[in-house]
Amino acid sequence: MALSEYHEGDTELVEPEWVLSSPYKNERKGELRRLKNPAVLKDVVSLIGGLPLDCYYLLVITNDKQNPFLRVSGDDDYLPELFRPDLSGHTFTDFWSEYRRRFGWLNYAKMQEFINVQNRLTMGSLFLQSLSINQGNMKGQSHSGTRLIYAPKINPRTFLHFSWKDESCALRDYSRSDTEEPSPDRSYQTSYVERMIDMEFRVPNKKNVQDVSFWYQKILEKNNVHLKK
Repeated sequence: MALSEYHEGDTELVEPEWVLSSPYKNERKGELRRLKNPAVLKDVVSLIGGLPLDCYYLLVITNDKQNPFLRVSGDDDYLPELFRPDLSGHTFTDFWSEYRRRFGWLNYAKMQEFINVQNRLTMGSLFLQSLSINQGNMKGQSHSGTRLIYAPKINPRTFLHFSWKDESCALRDYSRSDTEEPSPDRSYQTSYVERMIDMEFRVPNKKNVQDVSFWYQKILEKNNVHLKK
């Protein structure tokens, strides 16, 4: 938004005033975000600023192993909220669904691999410098946890209960019975299963694996919503 409202000769890049009346106001604490570095304004902002908002695309670079935008979000997952004022300027609408197509994703490791393979950048790589700075703040998948996953190359028929600790994991198919506990399949490594996941959900207030009726209902809900045609 700030880029779209930038004009040649401006001495700063700043958010529009309406941001302080929007749902963003709590994190702004009464101050608009702004950038005043003359070198950045001249060498970067002046080249791309001043275009209509529809002209901008954003590339999100993370260390996720799968595109987070393509996963089906669970009850406690979060996707961006992009607010804009209506014509009155007093109410705000989340237009994430409209602008989702303008957000792309790239994995840090894949970008690093690409640069290392190319190895022909005459002026070096600014990306590698950025990666080095950010690497300390990156965190991967939790070393243990539980999810409901759909991995069609493992089981195309149903969502599975997926629990893991480091590279050891177990898959359980609760779709077959609401009374009989399924035998865990421990034949896969965690990293392999992660690569096979098409959809995944966290489960708030989850029960232990012996609570068959609880997991049967959760699996049934996901199958009915996402797998029934």
